[in-house]
Amino acid sequence: MRIANPIYDTVFKYIMNDHKMAMFVLSKFLDRKIIELEYIPKDIQIKKFHEDFDKEEAAFSVYYMDFAATVVDKNGKKEIIIIELQKARTHTDVTRFRYYLGNRYINKNGEYEVTLRNGNVIKSARHIQTIYILGHRLENEEYAKHLALKYTGKLTDALTNENVEISEDPFVDALTHDSLYIQIPNIKKEQEKDKNSKRKKKGLEALINLFDQKDDKRNKHTFDINSDKYSSEFGPLIHLLEKAGMSKDINDEMEKEDIITEEIERIKKEISEMKNVIKKKNKALEKEKEKSEKALEKQKQKSKEESEKALEKQKQKAEKKIQKAQEENQKALEKALNEEKQKAKDTQIELAKSLIGVLDDDVIAEKFGLDLSTIKNLKKEL
Repeated sequence: MRIANPIYDTVFKYIMNDHKMAMFVLSKFLDRKIIELEYIPKDIQIKKFHEDFDKEEAAFSVYYMDFAATVVDKNGKKEIIIIELQKARTHTDVTRFRYYLGNRYINKNGEYEVTLRNGNVIKSARHIQTIYILGHRLENEEYAKHLALKYTGKLTDALTNENVEISEDPFVDALTHDSLYIQIPNIKKEQEKDKNSKRKKKGLEALINLFDQKDDKRNKHTFDINSDKYSSEFGPLIHLLEKAGMSKDINDEMEKEDIITEEIERIKKEISEMKNVIKKKNKALEKEKEKSEKALEKQKQKSKEESEKALEKQKQKAEKKIQKAQEENQKALEKALNEEKQKAKDTQIELAKSLIGVLDDDVIAEKFGLDLSTIKNLKKEL
C-alpha cells in the first residue's frame, strides 16, 4: 500500500482536519484517552528577520495546531488540557516553537475557575502538553539516540533535594508543561532492531512508524508500507493517508513545500558559507592585528632604547660641558684672585715706599708684613 508522506505539513493537516482521526492520533501521542476535542488548525504567515543574513526579511508559511482536549486518566478522572502540536523539518524552526508556546501561555482563552482551600475562587490556566515532531535529531548526543522522549518534569524540595510527589495544583500546573519529542531520523534505527519481528505495531510506536522517510527515489511525497504490520485500529488512518497520496491537490501542495524547504536550505547554506568566509577573514584579521601589535611593540621598544641612548649621550655631553665650564670658571677665578693678590701686594709696597724715612724700617716691615731685606731694596729704588 502506498501512502502520503505525513512529514509534509499539507498531509499532516489533511489528517488532523478529520476530527475523529485527530482524536485518535493525539490519544496515541499522549497515551491518554481523549473523549472531547476542540481545535482550530492555523496557517500562520510569519515574517522573520534572519540576523545571520544581514537582517534580510524572509517570509514563509508554517503550520502548527492548538487543541483543547478533555482527557480521562486511569481512575476515570476528567481533565481539560491544552495540546500544542508542532512539526519541524529543519533546525531553523526551533525559534517558532518558542514563539507559539509563548503565545499559548499568554492566551486567556484557556482560563477556568478554581476553588482554593480557603474557599476563594480564582482564575487559572489549563495545563499545557506540547508535542514536537522533528525531522532532525536533537543536539544533545544522549537525547539524539532516542526515537521518542517524554519530559514530564519533577518537583524537588530545594533544601533537601528530595522528590515531591506530583499532584494537581492550579499555580504549578499553569506554569509548567509536559513535552513529547519525536525524532523522525531515528525510526530506521528502531526498525532495524525489530526487522525480524512478526508482531503488529501499535500505539505510539505504530503512529511514529508512519512517519518513516523511505529512501524512495521515485517520489518522496508517497511511499510503500506493509499495512499488515499494523494493528487493526490503524486501518482508518492508513487508508486516509492512502487517499491523500492519490490526491492531485495534496501532491501539488507538497511540491510547493519542497520549493520552500529547498529555498530555506539554500539560504541556510549561503549563510553557513558566509559565516565561514567571515570566520576566515576574522581569523586573518586577528592574525594581522597580532602581527601589527608585535611589530608596534618592537618599534616602541626600539624607539625607547634609542631614546634612552640619545638621552644618555646628551647627558654625558652636558656633563662634559658643565665640567669644562666649571674648570674654566675655576681657572678664571684663580687668575682673578692672583691678580687681586698681586695688586694688593703692589699697593702695600707703594705704601711702604711712601713711609720710608717717615717711620723706622722695622715698623714699616711689621705694618705691611715685609721683611727688612725688602725694605732695604725699596730704599735703593728711591
